[in-house]
Amino acid sequence: MEIVGWTLLGILVGVIALIVLLLCVPLRVKLEYLETFRVRVYLFGCIRVFSYRADEEKEEESEKEEAKATVSETGKPSLGQELKALKQREGVRGVIAFFKQLLSIVTGALKRVVRCITIRRLSLCIRVGGEEADAIANNHGRICAVLFPILGALSGVLRIRRKQVVVHPDFLADTTTARMRMIVWVWPFGVLVAAIGALVKFIAVWAKLSPAPKSSSHQSEKLKTSSQ
Repeated sequence: MEIVGWTLLGILVGVIALIVLLLCVPLRVKLEYLETFRVRVYLFGCIRVFSYRADEEKEEESEKEEAKATVSETGKPSLGQELKALKQREGVRGVIAFFKQLLSIVTGALKRVVRCITIRRLSLCIRVGGEEADAIANNHGRICAVLFPILGALSGVLRIRRKQVVVHPDFLADTTTARMRMIVWVWPFGVLVAAIGALVKFIAVWAKLSPAPKSSSHQSEKLKTSSQ
């Protein structure tokens, strides 16, 4: 029995060590938009472990919606009901304080997650088309006025190694087309730590939001009054 116990313990330790090793290994995520959106995730940068295409997912959405419609509603209170109860107990200030705490948790988690993400390559090509030359020129200016400030803001937050963004006016095309390729490296261990920390803080805030259960002394008083 001791041999079996030590064997099982060794297997458990090996599995835990393997999971920790995989979490410490960066993932290479390749995102593409060429007429359809596609995502591929590679372990060690070369072993593909996940693949997704938007056109394949559309066929399954209708089946999932039908399955969700058949699921019965539970008796647990929703977030809206909890917020209504919080407003009745503490007023509007209590609701505002709750959302401030929630916003602080989300922003803190995002800052930690951003440190674990690096964009190695970003290629974006937009061809602005249309029926009239004036409309093409106006759309080209609007896209540039919105796109480049967003990319500048992202460059200040995320690490982007190579970036190539081109916006062309195409007076021979009837519609606007876009193509995008992006390679992102993600460190899962840091993302997991940030997610666990945010989850713990959210549970603490949610516990304060939910009303406290009735005490046993209150129940005993009810029993006494009923017996009399």
